[in-house]
Amino acid sequence: MENLMNLEMRLLQDRCGTRAIIEHSEQNAEWIFENLIEKGEQWIISGAPKAGKSRLALQLALSASEGASFLDFKCPRKQRVLYVDFELSPRISAHRVLDFYKNDREKLIMNKSFYKCSDHKIIDVNSTNHCNLIKNIVETLKPDLVIWDVLARMHSADENNNIAMTQVMQNIRLLSCGAAHIVVHHARKEIYGNGGAKSLRGASSIHGEADGVMALALENSKMKSYSLLFSTRAIDDPGKIWLKGDGLGFIKVTKIAADEKNKSQLILGEIFKDQTTITKAALKNFIEASLEIRDRQAERKIDELVLSGKLLKTKKGREMLYSHVK
Repeated sequence: MENLMNLEMRLLQDRCGTRAIIEHSEQNAEWIFENLIEKGEQWIISGAPKAGKSRLALQLALSASEGASFLDFKCPRKQRVLYVDFELSPRISAHRVLDFYKNDREKLIMNKSFYKCSDHKIIDVNSTNHCNLIKNIVETLKPDLVIWDVLARMHSADENNNIAMTQVMQNIRLLSCGAAHIVVHHARKEIYGNGGAKSLRGASSIHGEADGVMALALENSKMKSYSLLFSTRAIDDPGKIWLKGDGLGFIKVTKIAADEKNKSQLILGEIFKDQTTITKAALKNFIEASLEIRDRQAERKIDELVLSGKLLKTKKGREMLYSHVK
């Protein structure tokens, strides 16, 4: 009996003791995209209706299947990808994929790592019978990455119930059979800027269960300007990324337009077209989106506009308000 207990203790030490901790720390990360998504992780791509979240998810999926970079995040090799589309018909979904290849059928056929399933309009991940057909596909393909588009069509639970949505997100993990997976999910539309993960629709446990969130927002429709905010658990936050709509996909923007002085005037005219005052938070979000700059840069730009006499700053209670000096 004592020998058996000693054996069990040695097995626990091998599995959970300090040597095991050191061994785990020395393991190399198995990246889907380097310094972003790791093997087995659960991520969310969120966005308001028509913000382009499904297009971003498809761009990511095709990049992974080609072994190509996604918004400068390097893909170390071609990944086997399964895209499960619950929203679009097989015909429309197929056309969207072809559009990414600029209708080059030969180039698409050369991609042996991308698979798309549009057979189902809704499943319930809390029902074993509902999941069996798709689970068989996942188990047969053994993908590196699965895209589930969209969360609302994967359950019948109360989306605002934390306990219920914890179970839903955990069951999506099980359905993914150990593969990294991305769940496309709706977000509330913000009046200004990108609300990030806090704008996710439904229970907080949806965010809490995920390893990371990419929140997409259309910041300026005229300029086709988008932003991407991250919420991460195991990696450094990449910060706010500015994107330009490029056909169906998105390209990362790294430069600001040259004629900033005239642009600032146009932006101020747009901001104060229908209002005489604006809060600092709203003003900062608008300037970030319009000039495609980050938080601190936007604050410096506001200070510059105040010093140059183009903005008037007044305090009302605890809130700072700004008005345009024409």
